[in-house]
Amino acid sequence: MWVARLVAAARSGTQLDLAGEGSANPAEADDWDSGRTIPAAAVRAALLTKGLDPDPRGLRIRGANIIGSLDLEHATLPCTLTITDSRFNEPVLMEGLACRQLVLTGSHTPGLDLDGATITVGMFLTGGFTATGEVRALGANIGGQLNLRGATLTNPDGYALNLDQATITGHVFLDEESTATGEVRALGANIGGQL
Repeated sequence: MWVARLVAAARSGTQLDLAGEGSANPAEADDWDSGRTIPAAAVRAALLTKGLDPDPRGLRIRGANIIGSLDLEHATLPCTLTITDSRFNEPVLMEGLACRQLVLTGSHTPGLDLDGATITVGMFLTGGFTATGEVRALGANIGGQLNLRGATLTNPDGYALNLDQATITGHVFLDEESTATGEVRALGANIGGQL
């Protein structure tokens, strides 16, 4: 059922808004209706559907409780991936991912691995994005901007953000609401715009 719904949403470009008029705060996901729970494997299956032919707006999901590990390692996505105001209960694995744009605004995750990923337009971890484990993008190639405005990155015993050897052709944005508990590092990174 979920794969078909997600494929239809990607093809139409319509946001699959599971929050509706309800809570869109991922910190309250344990209290959400079970109808908002999407298996991570269904998201993967939908994005890798042969002949997907997505709308230019891509797959857009809001207010979902995504269970299981979203494993998109070494996947080439045919569209933008936007998952907002959602909770991932396991780290998101995107090592070697290739996609146009990645947007995780307002979402919560135990960690995010983007080592060696290629994102051609930009990456947005904004508006209350929260990670309680390492966010890493070692050797990643991000075209356009990396936007971390309003992000909360927490990994007190390790790296909160690791951009070693990453190439970001545009700007890297943080603001007064961006916080990191743990080390932030970008050894050998190449930032084409402003930090």
